Amino acid sequence: MIDMGGAKSFGYRDPASFAASTSQPKGSEKITQAVSQAYFDNPKTGQIGCQGEAHKKLGGDAELALFVLLQDLRSEALSAAHKDSRVKSVTSKWSACMKSAGFDYPDPAAPAHDRSLLGRGLPTPPGATLPPPSPAEIAVAVADVTCKRQTQYLQTIALVSAAYQQEIIVRQAQRLQDAQHKEKQEVDAAKSA
Repeated sequence: MIDMGGAKSFGYRDPASFAASTSQPKGSEKITQAVSQAYFDNPKTGQIGCQGEAHKKLGGDAELALFVLLQDLRSEALSAAHKDSRVKSVTSKWSACMKSAGFDYPDPAAPAHDRSLLGRGLPTPPGATLPPPSPAEIAVAVADVTCKRQTQYLQTIALVSAAYQQEIIVRQAQRLQDAQHKEKQEVDAAKSA
């Protein structure tokens, strides 16, 4: 949670999903089975849907390979950042701030996964999968945002992560260029086909 307005209104919930569970906006009806069958491949029958047809025509897996590579490198940078002494220090400061507010969490990922905050006795509205945010969940989310601001947690993790990303980009430059080049070749080949 990084937004005080969102913390006060939605706790740790995604405002979009919270709104969807309480009132369906126009045009958000569920996908029909016929549309789903037309779009997705059916491995049982061997029927190829629109998605499979597009993949067949465009060919290649370079786009997926590039996406996976970028996700792996992003994960590597974030993992390195969380092991960095600057992030460990600001995480400890955040945890101490939360403790002084009456909440005991080791790191900023913990409160959002604290299932004891979900609902806390509030009834689940018809059609919703979760009860609305409880006063306890909102209190923790507000304290979380306050502590992140006081300790400059987000700025610290962003700067440290960016530094590790830059190191990885330099170290993996050839691999990134090769993946990008392969993707461009596959797109060009699909265009000329």
